Amino acid sequence: MLLAVAHARDIIVGGAPGWDLGIAYEPISATVGDVLVFKYASGQHNVFEIPASSCDTTSKGNQVAGFTQAPARVPLTAAGVKFYACSVPGHCSAGMLVTVNTSPAAAAPAPAPAAATGLSNSSSSYQLADDGFCQDPVLSERYPGAEVVVCYAPPIPMRAGQVVNDFVALPNPYPIDRQVAIVVQSLQLVNEDHQPVPLSEVYVHHVFGNFRFLPGEGAELRGSLTTPPLSAPNVLLVNGSAYVDPAYRISNIHLIQTDGVLADDLRPCIECWCQDANATGPGYLGGTACCSDSNCPVSTVPATNDSTYYVQFNTTYRPVAANMTPASTYMMDITGGNIEYDVHRNHVIGTPSIMRTSGPFDGRCPQTSPFQLLRCTGHLHIGGKCLRLFDDATGEVICSSCAHYGSSDSVDAIGNEHGYLVKMDSVDLVPPYTLQPGQNVTMEAEYAANTDHFGVMSLFFNILADWDESCPGAATQILPGQSAFGPAVLQDSVGNLNPFNAFEGKGVSLS
Repeated sequence: MLLAVAHARDIIVGGAPGWDLGIAYEPISATVGDVLVFKYASGQHNVFEIPASSCDTTSKGNQVAGFTQAPARVPLTAAGVKFYACSVPGHCSAGMLVTVNTSPAAAAPAPAPAAATGLSNSSSSYQLADDGFCQDPVLSERYPGAEVVVCYAPPIPMRAGQVVNDFVALPNPYPIDRQVAIVVQSLQLVNEDHQPVPLSEVYVHHVFGNFRFLPGEGAELRGSLTTPPLSAPNVLLVNGSAYVDPAYRISNIHLIQTDGVLADDLRPCIECWCQDANATGPGYLGGTACCSDSNCPVSTVPATNDSTYYVQFNTTYRPVAANMTPASTYMMDITGGNIEYDVHRNHVIGTPSIMRTSGPFDGRCPQTSPFQLLRCTGHLHIGGKCLRLFDDATGEVICSSCAHYGSSDSVDAIGNEHGYLVKMDSVDLVPPYTLQPGQNVTMEAEYAANTDHFGVMSLFFNILADWDESCPGAATQILPGQSAFGPAVLQDSVGNLNPFNAFEGKGVSLS
């Protein structure tokens, strides 16, 4: 446990009427450890934590609970004043704004959790913050001259069958007084005892944000634990001062608690099948828009009680050296920006589903000089086999990132859970593959088609050298809003909630 607090209580915001229009919300007095409970009709409201008691600040807030996450439970972990509102246009100004005054409570802090790298932390102090916390840096035993920082996203309380799909601000692991070079990163989901959580208990649909914070993307996140550093002299550079504003640390965490869900209901649960096609429009059969608790009926007695989980992310960095070459991140989506699509059953047994998209590699950020592809890592959902990138001129396979599935039924087989996609190949190109401005490539996604798979993704996360993030080729081209592999970068230069720009850290100075 992170914190032991006596006499914690649930506070239902708005009393019996709950979180709705037409209610005059009086300020709430609470104590650290209390839990705010927002009760509202699914699909009608949400809950945002905003920086001031003014509806003008709603756009600067962080989502605490989405439209389908009622009733929402919001633990109060720190003393101070907070403000919560509904971000639906007109709802805040119509009264859906509440002030919460939280007082300190007697608490017994537990020792700081040990770093997942196996390093001993000589200092037991760590910094608490509303957006999670990071332990103090410790020297890396594996990478001499480097430091390791272990961080935890805000706590996520869940019950069996619950779906959480929230935007949260992560803590900042980087020093704010200097630039550093990332060595390695890792990511995993842990419980209150800081032990890894099996995918059979909580399915990680995706954890998505700035790549300089989060190296993982979905159920394959523990593959990041073994990803090596980039080949020298290439490094990703970062300055913590760029992330002082929480807006640049926002990440989307989408988890599904499947304990107690029967086997026949598991696939509709984790693929988020739509229960009402009329609510989402024709052709949308599954995906994040349909993810709700109703997808995951709990038909058996859960093996676990209500639990709290944490996204733990570890970052190892070292001082910047003169011989280092800065690298850049770049995301490609086979759907051209829709992110999700459906794979339909092929009645010819053994015949996979193949989807291809072709276009200029740099279509989202046109270049004027050659650049190099250093590393590519695919992201697929269950049923995915391989994601490939071809050079259209030569037919050569530039990169092939394939899925690995678990084979163990043991609850202790963390990272090898039977039937789950547990790792994607992260491919280092040695030597780097040189691409020319405007060079055409083809993305190919292969999924098993022995059954339907709804709301799947096929994304490439790339790391590049000699890449100009200002997109200089755009000045001489008339760019469409969409390229073959996603929206043009310069269409939304900040857009941290845009998944492409969030991944690439656009709008953030890295110098």
